Amino acid sequence: MLNDLSVFLLAAGMMQAALLSVFLLLPSNIIQVSNRLLVIVLLTLAAGFGELFLYGSGVSFLHPNYAYIGTLISLLQPPAIYLYTRSLMYRHFRIRPAHAVHLIPFATGLIVFFTLYVPLSDSAKITLLQQQDLPGMPVSLLALAYHGVFLGWLGYSLRRLRSFNSDIQHLYSDIARQQMLWLRFLLSGYLGLWIVSIICCLFFYLFRLTDQT
Repeated sequence: MLNDLSVFLLAAGMMQAALLSVFLLLPSNIIQVSNRLLVIVLLTLAAGFGELFLYGSGVSFLHPNYAYIGTLISLLQPPAIYLYTRSLMYRHFRIRPAHAVHLIPFATGLIVFFTLYVPLSDSAKITLLQQQDLPGMPVSLLALAYHGVFLGWLGYSLRRLRSFNSDIQHLYSDIARQQMLWLRFLLSGYLGLWIVSIICCLFFYLFRLTDQT
């Protein structure tokens, strides 16, 4: 469980992400592909916050069937961030069928969720929730794989952004260059948070292994 302040901040984060999404869904804004992708980023971020909120408020333990749904939806976030970055780099960027390859982590998560978690009894699901090392995270190797999705897509997004900036930055105005630098700063900070998180997961995983032996 999380303390009351953490639960309040998570609720505030969900509300803010939802309100920003509503603003971007206005007819004058939704025309741009980048704004549509940003809506997906915000909603998946809200889903991740929602997972933590349900865990922190104890709802996940009362209704374990709803656990990990937010975590599953959040698997759409890294690909959405990558495509959003591409949409800012290229003015005429469009979503194409080939981009469906970025749905592989989410599709894999769906398979794992419906084949390994859903068939469990409620008591087994509650036990699984109690054993998780970090709130909203599956245990052991699944948590590491979840982190790998975020680290992989965020790292690739940063790599493409850096290459883009170095190649054609002279074609952009000062304002556009500052926006790209700001996006690079945000992605670097977000990537740093996930690096810290996976280090914690590795620590808990190794501690669990030594405790079993």
